[in-house]
Amino acid sequence: MLKIGFAIRNRYSTVILAVVLALIQQTLMPAVEIIAHRGNSSAAPENTFASINSAFDVGADHVEADIRLTSDGYAVLMHDATVDRTTNGSGTVASMTLADLQLLDAGSWFSSEFAGESVLTLAEALVAVNHRGRILLDIKASGMGASIQAAFDEASTATGSNFTSDDVWIWPGPNADYETNIADPQYLLGSLPSVSQWQTPGYFEGLLEEGILGFDTGGGVTTEFAAAASSYGLVVSVFTINTVSSMQSWIDTGVTAMETDFPEVLFDLLANQPSADFDEDGDVDGSDWLFFIESLGADNPGLTDITGDGVNDHADFLLFKKLYEAENGVGSFKQIITKVPEPASAQLIAVCIAVIGLLHGRRKGKRNRSREGKN
Repeated sequence: MLKIGFAIRNRYSTVILAVVLALIQQTLMPAVEIIAHRGNSSAAPENTFASINSAFDVGADHVEADIRLTSDGYAVLMHDATVDRTTNGSGTVASMTLADLQLLDAGSWFSSEFAGESVLTLAEALVAVNHRGRILLDIKASGMGASIQAAFDEASTATGSNFTSDDVWIWPGPNADYETNIADPQYLLGSLPSVSQWQTPGYFEGLLEEGILGFDTGGGVTTEFAAAASSYGLVVSVFTINTVSSMQSWIDTGVTAMETDFPEVLFDLLANQPSADFDEDGDVDGSDWLFFIESLGADNPGLTDITGDGVNDHADFLLFKKLYEAENGVGSFKQIITKVPEPASAQLIAVCIAVIGLLHGRRKGKRNRSREGKN
């Protein structure tokens, strides 16, 4: 039998909705965030002002950037060890001064439309992002801690705004250089823990205490790990995801972020995901469950026809359950209903009728009392 997890505390039923909401108090999972890999690198030259701005224009939440160290100690955006592929120059970044790099054209290799794009310093990239999101720093050289902190300071001085480690994630993880030279560094790890590690009590809390805010890996994330890590507010990101089928697969797995060269494609895919936020308050919660069951069997189910087949039925229930748990954590739906076994359509309908009856009875009683008062 399917049982309703409601507790009716007094003869007035004290609004079933309030009881449901009390049962599901917990931290809500974030939606999937878009990390534009080297900016919008499918539409503009990577790691440039143009690619950063384009990324946010098409809906990215954050950008990823590769940084290297010049011979005179500046952090600059460059993926390769040499400038050959992405500029009109040649030579290694490590052998060139910032002044040398600033003479190069970092856009024409991609398209003449971007002629004159410059090699950015990290400070310039921070100003370009302007707190719209974070920069995920893929650090390509050792000993960059002091140059990263210097970039925060330079960007802050230039703009009057306060740029700090809150504006970046450092990847692939902590080391002594960052701990010594960066104020309160914040990290994403580049590898996943073993199952026995992350299932150890206190593991995720320990990461947060060390300034580790999540993971950014090339794969290997399971649904169980994503649910567990994200329940602590940790980022669970994968890279570099460039096909719609892969994007959808990772959405279904429950990751909280993806790196992609095609942020606009991912944005559009996310915008067209089935939604169970029927009351459009930004959360999938108990009020949406009540909205769902009250429309069961309606001639025009509207939003609650999640599957789009014209009726609100058992298939919609199963998809609602999936969407609810995607936002609130695996197993969280049991806080609204207890199921033994998985409900059949007839059982679901019977329960919903009972709940609707309670709601209707409360309304009817209220109307009768109102009439008595008038008499």
